[in-house]
Amino acid sequence: MSTQPEKMEWTSERVARFWDYESTRPEFYFTNRYGAEITDALKRLTDKKDILDYGCGAGHLIPHLVKAGFQVTGGDFSPESIKQVNSTYKSLNGFSGAHHVAELIEGNQHFDTIVSVEVIEHLEDDILASTLDAYKKLLRKGGTLIVTTPNNENMDVSTVLCPCCNHTFHRWQHVRSWNAESLGQYFENAGFKAQRVFSTNLSVPHWRKIVMPIKNLSRKLRGKPPKQSQNLIGVFTYND
Repeated sequence: MSTQPEKMEWTSERVARFWDYESTRPEFYFTNRYGAEITDALKRLTDKKDILDYGCGAGHLIPHLVKAGFQVTGGDFSPESIKQVNSTYKSLNGFSGAHHVAELIEGNQHFDTIVSVEVIEHLEDDILASTLDAYKKLLRKGGTLIVTTPNNENMDVSTVLCPCCNHTFHRWQHVRSWNAESLGQYFENAGFKAQRVFSTNLSVPHWRKIVMPIKNLSRKLRGKPPKQSQNLIGVFTYND
């Protein structure tokens, strides 16, 4: 008789094991597939050139940011990822190296812009709170924090079952879903000031985004619901 599956708890060891495996398949990484489109969206939101890629992972976004004219530093928590990024991009002009986030904080480093792309949906409550604290410590006064995350994600759609242990988990290790209201409110409750929180499609070139309202109007006239944008972008400042 089969038993009801249980929801898997994402321990730090399981998270590390999951991403150690996924890092061997870079073709599935969001920043690897859409790095140019993501960077095009980011450069429309800040004119500050000193930028920290927080949660840089394998560094897929770094060459796109450098090409766009940013001076880029990578920040992550995985020693293996940091080592890989520094080895891959060590000769890239405009790249200032990748470092452990704790090392950047201890070194009293500050940045005009922090970008954190598709990170916060992976974080449990305690890690999320410590991440926002790290943003505050690393952001220069008057600087800009830009975070992206899936928009109003239906977590059940990407929930899968491990037939070995009979536990369910999100295919991409997401642990929470954000919408524009919850994203803005959470960051403002933490002391940030929201400049903009909006939905968009980071996988779509800018010229195609311009015509999307027209397409949604057409859908409305035909009695069809508008298509939901796949991503959220929050633009914040912190001045304390």
